Amino acid sequence: MEIDINNFEEEVLKSDKPVLLKFYASQGCGFCDKFTPIYKEFAKNHPEIKCVQSGRENLRMAPNELETKFDVKSFPLTLAFYKGKLIAKESGMLTEQALLEMTKTIETVSLDELLSNIYAINIEIAKKEKELFDSRTMRQRIMEEVTMRQACLEGCEDLCPKDDSSCYDKCKDICKHGRSCMVEEEKEELKEYLINKNGK
Repeated sequence: MEIDINNFEEEVLKSDKPVLLKFYASQGCGFCDKFTPIYKEFAKNHPEIKCVQSGRENLRMAPNELETKFDVKSFPLTLAFYKGKLIAKESGMLTEQALLEMTKTIETVSLDELLSNIYAINIEIAKKEKELFDSRTMRQRIMEEVTMRQACLEGCEDLCPKDDSSCYDKCKDICKHGRSCMVEEEKEELKEYLINKNGK
């Protein structure tokens, strides 16, 4: 069915089916010629979708009122409408699958397909969130380890004589590199080491 500005509202906007409107030129548009059989085959295979078109004789002609209304700059151009609203706009040659995707809305997608899509999206979001969490957790652990390690070394410096490198090494060994400070048992172990070392 050919659509112009006069029957556009009745045939497209007031349709109770999803509508595809193809803009084309009869002459001078190679892509239009190639797209025509695809569009016709799609219309035949999907009677639940209303497929119409609006054409001009050749590309050199001035835009008609409908083309001006939708700012048609190139051919072919396909628009999808549902319940009086424009829901999709695609230029160039399209496959039957692409045409079908244009007409899909929350109301036209089956419940099973909708739930499947939601599930797939949620899985992908969960993966991304886990990757982000793992990344943040790893960075946090590294920073905590660096902070604790620095605190351990500073604690050893406070406990050991400044000129006693062996004490410092022993302190580092006792501290286990994983605590913000030496617990009492570790301090006692270090003191015992110093006593034995100095023979006191």
